[in-house]
Amino acid sequence: MAEFTSETLIPLRDPATVAAQLIDHLAEHGVIFERQGDAFVTSLRFGHGVMRVEEGGLRFRATAQELAGLERIRAAIASHVLEFADDERPDIRWDGLPSGEMQADFRELRVLAVEDIALRMRRLTLSGQDLGRFASLDDLHVKLYVPPPGSARPAWPRLAADGRLIWPDPPHRPAQRAYTIRSIDAQKGVIEIDFVLHTHGGPGARFAERAQPGDFCGISGPGGGGMPTARWMLLMGDETALPAIARMLEAMPPHAAGIAIIEVDGPASEVPLTVPAGFALRWLHRGGERNGPDSGLHAALAEIAWPAHDDRFVWAACERAAADQIRKELRVIGLERAQYRVAAYWHHGRAGRD
Repeated sequence: MAEFTSETLIPLRDPATVAAQLIDHLAEHGVIFERQGDAFVTSLRFGHGVMRVEEGGLRFRATAQELAGLERIRAAIASHVLEFADDERPDIRWDGLPSGEMQADFRELRVLAVEDIALRMRRLTLSGQDLGRFASLDDLHVKLYVPPPGSARPAWPRLAADGRLIWPDPPHRPAQRAYTIRSIDAQKGVIEIDFVLHTHGGPGARFAERAQPGDFCGISGPGGGGMPTARWMLLMGDETALPAIARMLEAMPPHAAGIAIIEVDGPASEVPLTVPAGFALRWLHRGGERNGPDSGLHAALAEIAWPAHDDRFVWAACERAAADQIRKELRVIGLERAQYRVAAYWHHGRAGRD
């Protein structure tokens, strides 16, 4: 398999201190550097990096199976080195990186159709070219680039010489938000994304509200993790998690077993789902009484009939405070950290993932 490689020497007054800060910070996010001789080496799902402390600077060598992975490593290293270099503004230049290019994993899309599929849930059908990379179940999410209102043809971010993105100036700068691919037909070049429409929604919701066939947007990725596998699974979430839960349920084998618990406002907010025969589906109706931090999802854990075996996994996504409550409850129940993945898709009072 072909590999992509790029290298840089970043001039710094105290490279050892910056390297130590970088290693400690990335360890908090699950990226571990191991000492191998005079080098620090890290391995990622999409590539690996080698860092050496030299007199007057830090040398990085990044390698990845695809160009998009290489770009992710270069951007992460550049942004964190600049963060920890204090008042220094080192000139970072990766070899083999032409500035002004689009990201390798970026695709421009146009709106094909707009459909309301439930109360305050709108589906956009989007078309684009070369969408095969987004069809995997290993990563369900994309970064959506939403143009500002009134932009006939938006300007997209491009790569700088240091590997980070150069964003267009306002008022042409697109907003960026994370969304789940509801379905994709890469052969036909079609992607469906579902949007929750709500009062004081963010850029994504506002885009979906005004979207018309022919409108432009962009995506990059995919990322954010994929479909869990276990003998028994519990899937939980509110409306923002509904597209991911729906896609996972559809992709499960017929023998899959578990429970899906989805909290929505009421019956008008439910959508038809394809559920394996061994899965139980439960809708929680908040009826306008609970929202975000007051979610009833964590309380529903007390009613779960857990399997006798230990091959179980919990996937949950919802508001941040509700996600914190679910994590605490799962620890009390006795699940190990490797047995659950709980994500905060939005924060009450803020326009985040729409």
